[in-house]
Amino acid sequence: DASDCMGVPAGSFCEVRCKPPYVGNASIARCPAGNVDPTQALEWFPPTCSLRDCPEQSPVPAGYVKTSGGWQCAEGYKGVAVVDCGLGDMCQVSCTAAGCRP
Repeated sequence: DASDCMGVPAGSFCEVRCKPPYVGNASIARCPAGNVDPTQALEWFPPTCSLRDCPEQSPVPAGYVKTSGGWQCAEGYKGVAVVDCGLGDMCQVSCTAAGCRP
Protein backbone atom coordinates (compact mmCIF):
# COMPACT_ATOMS: atom_id res chain seq x y z
CA ASP A 1 0.00 0.00 0.00
CA ALA A 2 1.80 3.09 -1.27
CA SER A 3 -1.16 5.44 -0.77
CA ASP A 4 0.93 7.77 1.42
CA CYS A 5 3.56 8.18 -1.29
CA MET A 6 1.86 10.61 -3.66
CA GLY A 7 3.65 13.93 -4.11
CA VAL A 8 6.62 13.19 -1.85
CA PRO A 9 8.87 16.29 -1.89
CA ALA A 10 12.59 16.12 -2.69
CA GLY A 11 14.62 14.80 0.22
CA SER A 12 11.54 13.32 1.92
CA PHE A 13 10.25 9.80 2.38
CA CYS A 14 7.05 7.82 2.89
CA GLU A 15 6.09 4.35 4.10
CA VAL A 16 5.02 1.51 1.82
CA ARG A 17 2.94 -0.95 3.86
CA CYS A 18 1.43 -4.37 3.34
CA LYS A 19 -2.16 -4.26 2.16
CA PRO A 20 -4.67 -6.35 4.17
CA PRO A 21 -5.03 -9.30 4.49
CA TYR A 22 -1.22 -9.34 4.16
CA VAL A 23 0.99 -8.51 7.14
CA GLY A 24 4.65 -7.57 7.46
CA ASN A 25 7.11 -4.76 7.96
CA ALA A 26 6.73 -1.50 6.06
CA SER A 27 9.52 -0.23 3.84
CA ILE A 28 10.63 3.32 3.11
CA ALA A 29 10.39 5.05 -0.27
CA ARG A 30 12.52 8.18 -0.79
CA CYS A 31 12.51 11.05 -3.22
CA PRO A 32 16.15 11.93 -3.95
CA ALA A 33 17.42 15.13 -2.32
CA GLY A 34 17.66 17.99 -4.80
CA ASN A 35 15.24 16.36 -7.23
CA VAL A 36 13.47 18.85 -9.52
CA ASP A 37 11.87 16.31 -11.89
CA PRO A 38 8.21 15.73 -10.91
CA THR A 39 8.19 12.43 -12.87
CA GLN A 40 11.21 11.03 -10.99
CA ALA A 41 10.34 7.62 -9.52
CA LEU A 42 10.81 7.11 -5.80
CA GLU A 43 13.74 4.98 -4.67
CA TRP A 44 12.27 2.02 -2.79
CA PHE A 45 12.15 -1.68 -2.11
CA PRO A 46 8.83 -3.50 -1.64
CA PRO A 47 7.89 -4.43 1.92
CA THR A 48 8.16 -8.06 2.97
CA CYS A 49 4.55 -9.21 3.20
CA SER A 50 2.95 -12.56 3.84
CA LEU A 51 -0.58 -13.85 4.02
CA ARG A 52 -1.46 -14.39 7.69
CA ASP A 53 -4.44 -16.67 7.13
CA CYS A 54 -6.81 -17.41 4.33
CA PRO A 55 -9.69 -14.99 4.66
CA GLU A 56 -13.16 -16.32 5.36
CA GLN A 57 -14.95 -17.62 2.31
CA SER A 58 -18.35 -16.11 1.78
CA PRO A 59 -20.50 -17.95 1.12
CA VAL A 60 -18.98 -21.16 2.46
CA PRO A 61 -18.85 -23.69 -0.40
CA ALA A 62 -21.33 -26.59 -0.21
CA GLY A 63 -19.74 -29.60 1.46
CA TYR A 64 -17.29 -27.63 3.64
CA VAL A 65 -17.36 -26.46 7.26
CA LYS A 66 -15.00 -23.93 8.85
CA THR A 67 -13.76 -25.02 12.29
CA SER A 68 -11.40 -23.43 14.81
CA GLY A 69 -8.67 -25.71 13.44
CA GLY A 70 -9.29 -25.02 9.75
CA TRP A 71 -11.63 -26.62 7.23
CA GLN A 72 -13.29 -30.03 7.18
CA CYS A 73 -15.84 -31.83 5.06
CA ALA A 74 -19.47 -31.22 6.07
CA GLU A 75 -21.79 -33.99 7.22
CA GLY A 76 -22.68 -36.22 4.27
CA TYR A 77 -19.39 -35.44 2.49
CA LYS A 78 -16.17 -37.47 2.49
CA GLY A 79 -12.55 -36.65 1.80
CA VAL A 80 -9.96 -34.24 3.07
CA ALA A 81 -10.85 -30.58 2.89
CA VAL A 82 -8.16 -28.45 1.26
CA VAL A 83 -8.61 -24.70 0.99
CA ASP A 84 -5.93 -22.92 -1.03
CA CYS A 85 -5.56 -19.17 -1.21
CA GLY A 86 -3.65 -17.32 -3.87
CA LEU A 87 -2.88 -13.84 -5.05
CA GLY A 88 -5.17 -12.57 -7.79
CA ASP A 89 -5.33 -9.37 -9.80
CA MET A 90 -4.91 -6.15 -7.83
CA CYS A 91 -3.35 -8.05 -4.88
CA GLN A 92 -6.69 -9.56 -3.88
CA VAL A 93 -6.76 -12.98 -2.29
CA SER A 94 -8.91 -15.65 -3.87
CA CYS A 95 -9.53 -19.05 -2.32
CA THR A 96 -10.61 -22.38 -3.75
CA ALA A 97 -11.91 -25.39 -1.85
CA ALA A 98 -11.39 -29.00 -2.94
CA GLY A 99 -11.36 -32.53 -1.59
CA CYS A 100 -14.90 -33.03 -0.23
CA ARG A 101 -17.35 -35.16 -2.21
CA PRO A 102 -20.93 -36.27 -1.46
